[in-house]
Amino acid sequence: MGNRPSGLNWYVLAVAAVGASAAVRGALTPLLGHHFLFVTFYPAVMLAAWYGGFAPGLTATALSTALAGVLHPSPLTDVQEVAGLTLFTLVNALIVALLAGLQRARRRAEAAARRSAFLAEAGSVLASSLDFEPTLQTLARLVVPFLADWCSVDVMEEDGSVHRIALVHENPGKADIARPAAVYPPDPEGRHPRTRVLRTGHPVLIEEVTDEGLAQIGIDDEHRRTLQALGYRSAMIVALAARGRILGVLTLATAESGRRYGQADLEFAEALARPAGLALDNARLYRAAQEANRLKDEFLATVSHELRTPLAATMAWIAALKRKKLSEEHTARALDILERTGRAQAKLVDDLLEVSRIVTGRMRLDRRSIDLVPVMEAAIAALRPDADAKGIRIDAALDARVGPVVGDPERLQQVVWNLLSNALKFTPRGGCVEVTLERQDGLARIAVSDTGEGIGVDFLPHVFDAFRQAHAAGATKRQAGLGLGLTVVRRLVELHGGAVEASSGGEDHGATFVVMLPLAAPDVRIVAPERDTG
Repeated sequence: MGNRPSGLNWYVLAVAAVGASAAVRGALTPLLGHHFLFVTFYPAVMLAAWYGGFAPGLTATALSTALAGVLHPSPLTDVQEVAGLTLFTLVNALIVALLAGLQRARRRAEAAARRSAFLAEAGSVLASSLDFEPTLQTLARLVVPFLADWCSVDVMEEDGSVHRIALVHENPGKADIARPAAVYPPDPEGRHPRTRVLRTGHPVLIEEVTDEGLAQIGIDDEHRRTLQALGYRSAMIVALAARGRILGVLTLATAESGRRYGQADLEFAEALARPAGLALDNARLYRAAQEANRLKDEFLATVSHELRTPLAATMAWIAALKRKKLSEEHTARALDILERTGRAQAKLVDDLLEVSRIVTGRMRLDRRSIDLVPVMEAAIAALRPDADAKGIRIDAALDARVGPVVGDPERLQQVVWNLLSNALKFTPRGGCVEVTLERQDGLARIAVSDTGEGIGVDFLPHVFDAFRQAHAAGATKRQAGLGLGLTVVRRLVELHGGAVEASSGGEDHGATFVVMLPLAAPDVRIVAPERDTG
């Protein structure tokens, strides 16, 4: 928004206009005599009031009154003459008040129209794309120089980290200076106003930026020198928010223009930040929906493969059995393959139904106070033949003094079975899987560690997500499956009031899964479930 010329210019205009009016009135004296002394001064007062405002208008009125008195041929002693001069002054003062008020109203209307047009243009930009980074960068370029000499947009990620996606300065040279400042994180103590806005969502208005203020928010001497070199004069920071969540901040500052922000500017910045926050939220929702669709397609492809491949083998063996030309040995082998294939298909369907029951809230738990040792021993015993077949050693260290937990023994056995099965799947021949049970911080701690393929750092945050498989972490055909086992683990543990987490040193460095479950109250009777060996 453009600045009006300096106030001194309007006073110069007032003096010049009154001087010109006096000269014109002097030139008209041969024609008008000493009548209509004030007639040429009215336009001067109107001109000064219309363009300069109230104070320059009053200045023109005072000068006009004085010069009118000077132009009078004799001292003003007549009551009528004094009354006329007084009336002239009062009328001009009224004219000044009216014109200055009209000008203020006109300027406010023009400013409101400019701001409305800007908001409309900004809204159009924000609605033009669901790719939020270039969209917010374009918005920052609109803001400069309309509302600021300097504008930045910082976005907060799901993990709480903040990164800058836009930085625009009216002076490109200053932008190069400002760019390194973006690498400094907000002060953890909350001294930086950006940190306060990210934490609270409340806007910050700094009407005048001082060196003392910059020194307080600077991380180190180099950062403080960078901030001072930018020459900030005034600043505003407003939150980008949507659905009650803070998504980032919009920072506006003035420098070379010397403009100083006020409350009206802050309200306008908040009006700009609201659609920007919604646009950012919509873009993230769109990305999440696209990712969900991609994962769904991958999941359907995996399900189709998992069903089609064994089904083809099943149909082939059924056709061979129908021909009744197989030897007794081949017939026995065919029946064994059909049985194993049927069990695998049943397990696949059970996994799907299990996830469906958990997600839809139809999972029912048979809660009781139980000892975890026999529950875990049953899961280990069920999978030990698979471990022996792969040459994998299972080491178990189960502390019987941990104490009881309240839960469904069948579901908790399923948790341990899934974790152990997952470890066996990704551990190569000759590897080792360790299963432990201990008491830690008043909770039961179950841990399953392996010496297998490990989990890539990029995939680790998604290891419990449904429909996600770590293809980049060495997943091969021998590890086929839907990848729902760990999703079931997390859901079942959460239903028991516990938590589960995964850790890994990276690919080829193994993985550890830890389940923490609350212990039962001391007066609850322990029920030891029957040992199930398979």
